[in-house]
Amino acid sequence: MERCTCDDSPDLENRKAWQWGVCGDNLKYSTKFLKKFLGQKRIGKDLRAKVDIHNTNVGIKAFCSLAHQSTL
Repeated sequence: MERCTCDDSPDLENRKAWQWGVCGDNLKYSTKFLKKFLGQKRIGKDLRAKVDIHNTNVGIKAFCSLAHQSTL
């Protein structure tokens, strides 16, 4: 395996120096994935769609906050 697929950085500094270990928490990738995945659920501009988008964003922020606290 050349690189971890959950890392969306365009290039690694030195691919030969990279070794497979354990995937870390990639909150940036997870957030982007969730927004794309859950955002496709409700695209409309009605009130229900706005509430769904709001709730998705609040859930993502809450999770990121808890994940960050657990790493301290």
